[in-house]
Amino acid sequence: MPLLELDRVIKEYYDTTIKDKYPNISLEQLTKICKAPFWFFNKSMARPDMPTVHIKWLGNFIVLPSRIKHLLIENNHKL
Repeated sequence: MPLLELDRVIKEYYDTTIKDKYPNISLEQLTKICKAPFWFFNKSMARPDMPTVHIKWLGNFIVLPSRIKHLLIENNHKL
């Protein structure tokens, strides 16, 4: 999902559900809440040990160093 589409969906969810039910939560706070697992995943992917990452309701994500190496080699050939 493109980032602008995600922001639109978050705003729609905020306007239809969150704003009235939780008036203390701003749109900016909700955006941070919704995107936090993906920021965490991105930060984890940058670590040299490449840990298994679990995102609740989405699953476990495992990065295999051999797959990374293969993708890097493949992309270098395309350049």
